[in-house]
Amino acid sequence: MEFRNHTPFPGLAFQGVDQRAQPFHVAVLRQTLTWNDDAAMRFAEVQMPLCEEDVPLDSSSSTAVLQESDLCHFKPRCDVIVNATAYAPNPSDGTPTHSFLVGLRMSREGDVSINKVLRVHGRRAFAYVRNRRGELEWQLTAGDVVSALSVDLRSAWGGQCRVDPGTLEGNRLIAEVGSNPKVGEHGALKWEHFAENPAGIGFLRDWYLRAHGLTQLSAPQIEYVDRPITARHLEQALVGDSAGLPDLVAGLGIRPKGHPERAKQVGTVDQAFIQSSTPLPHDFDFSVWNAAWPDQQVDHMVGDELLELVNLANPRDRALHRDVHGNSRLALRLPGHQPFVLARYENGAFGELPARLDTVIIEPDRRLVHLVWRAVLATAPAVRVLEYRLLQSDAVMRARAAVDSAAHGGGYGG
Repeated sequence: MEFRNHTPFPGLAFQGVDQRAQPFHVAVLRQTLTWNDDAAMRFAEVQMPLCEEDVPLDSSSSTAVLQESDLCHFKPRCDVIVNATAYAPNPSDGTPTHSFLVGLRMSREGDVSINKVLRVHGRRAFAYVRNRRGELEWQLTAGDVVSALSVDLRSAWGGQCRVDPGTLEGNRLIAEVGSNPKVGEHGALKWEHFAENPAGIGFLRDWYLRAHGLTQLSAPQIEYVDRPITARHLEQALVGDSAGLPDLVAGLGIRPKGHPERAKQVGTVDQAFIQSSTPLPHDFDFSVWNAAWPDQQVDHMVGDELLELVNLANPRDRALHRDVHGNSRLALRLPGHQPFVLARYENGAFGELPARLDTVIIEPDRRLVHLVWRAVLATAPAVRVLEYRLLQSDAVMRARAAVDSAAHGGGYGG
């Protein structure tokens, strides 16, 4: 099959496969947009290439990901991902900020599909201190003054505990258990991680606490407004009580592939599957490729939605508007262009297939929005040529108006 891309955007066609080992064609296209000082969106002069492999958040992180590969076979829903810095409000009286709200909202014609609000704190800690009764207990300190914070999983609830052999902490652990523990597959004497977010902070186990002799621990700086983190959550983690703790992980970016709720969508990987020749488990769910948090996934996007960010864009961006409290708001309207695929079949027939918008990545600090479109079609009848084309927004509007008119009896012969 030949692939032709008649658009100025990076595109690619490849073959996918489903749970029944049935192949299908996949055509993916990535658009890069920017905006001007009036918040009017346009295509960027430099179009970013397709993301062909997962990009880690930083060189030291193997679990936190900035973006995932565009070359997945299919996404049932659309991901809306925000890779941003939170900037504190700038009140007119100059009052310092210790915590503030950030928000993502998406709507179309007044219908709100995403409305997510998080609270960002200055640097704070869990401290083991004496209370008024003179008893030692864990308390959450007040946050320091904060002006900006990267909104990523490194500052959210989570983390991991590890004690290595040949260290002072390892010797303490050996002395506690009374024997020499076996070194595990990770090369550690003991290792536990918070599966929902190994890159985070706040998660602590009692054996790690004793081995290190800790009396203070960095606390998460990002949380859901309706799920505030308290010292009680740390006390739960210490004794291995995980009830409610997964719901504390707050972010706007990508949910880790190792997150239990996402990982189980891979399906049953047992010995029977491993020894079989089938490409995917029989209960594989394509939802595993939806990388955004569930409250940032939508069933369908048209491509002309309104995206609104609160306190998530650089204060120097002239497209921002501020309220009386100094909160910034960036409102971006997607342009409404519609990519589509034209299939030319071996039997001489041809057909058009709309592409689905299944990934939106917003990067306010770079003044960029990435749109990933995907079209999926069967391999039978045989396709000779697959072409990506683009319908400009004015043509899209005319086509919609014609459909609406026909539906109300205003078409031909009406």
